[in-house]
Amino acid sequence: MDFSSRFLWPVGIALGIWAGLDFLAGHLEWFGTGVPYRTAAFSSYLLLGILIAFGSFFLYPILFFRGAPLKERVIGSYAVLLVWVFTEIFRVSETFTAGESVYYAFSPMPFGLMVYQVGYMSLCEMICRWRLKKKGVRGVRIFTPGPLIGLAVLLIMNYVMIFWGVPEESPGTKWFYIYQEGYKALFTGK
Repeated sequence: MDFSSRFLWPVGIALGIWAGLDFLAGHLEWFGTGVPYRTAAFSSYLLLGILIAFGSFFLYPILFFRGAPLKERVIGSYAVLLVWVFTEIFRVSETFTAGESVYYAFSPMPFGLMVYQVGYMSLCEMICRWRLKKKGVRGVRIFTPGPLIGLAVLLIMNYVMIFWGVPEESPGTKWFYIYQEGYKALFTGK
């Protein structure tokens, strides 16, 4: 397949869906109040969250089976997430300095999601290889060092984001405290 068919169309459709959902979420007043508003808010934010956090689960296999090389699969899988991160940086730049706004990308959620994608893509790679092997393609190795390292990154990130912390407070808080201390050191001089 040519570049447009194997990469631009799938990624463009995903970005278009994200843009539509983001626009809808920004104009919920169109639905009035009550049940229509709550339904529209719940649906749009749920779908946005799924697309942002788990977009690589959808895009990576599509790009894989359309014949996209690894570089295109990785870029395509990150497309929606990175566009969202850049729009969030732009959003917070209305309140904070340029440096603080860029630093926001290293806060637990955006940074965590960017790292999680490594594991998600690795899992997708192994599933896609398994499907190829199941279809009878010879010479396909499901478990290779790259995807296995990616899964290890996912497990480590799960620990850091969910369990690493101060037990008396809440698990997963350690990374946020490190992020806060970095912010104070860089931007407040404390």
